[in-house]
Amino acid sequence: MSAADLATEISGKDTETNRRRVRAIASAAGSGVVSWPGSPGYALWKRCTVDELHNCVSAYSSQTDEMRTRRDCYRIRLHREHPATIAANLPELRPSEQQLALL
Repeated sequence: MSAADLATEISGKDTETNRRRVRAIASAAGSGVVSWPGSPGYALWKRCTVDELHNCVSAYSSQTDEMRTRRDCYRIRLHREHPATIAANLPELRPSEQQLALL
């Protein structure tokens, strides 16, 4: 069922607040309720086919891979355009006598 259908079924009205409540309930249910990016709605784990469960895992894997790629692009540009600067005379960066004794 879609979030809108569930919101109407549970609360009697399809409002954004009720759809958010449905999403929160599904999230709290953990793996008991299955939904994935691009899925037609929510389903109980026990009612899903193995193919649906594979589609679920695959969709989340694709989404996280895309998000990591985008994050890495931002990170690379951030460090290229705003490199870290370290002041040479910071005492906390100098090794202590105890640390030098270990060498």
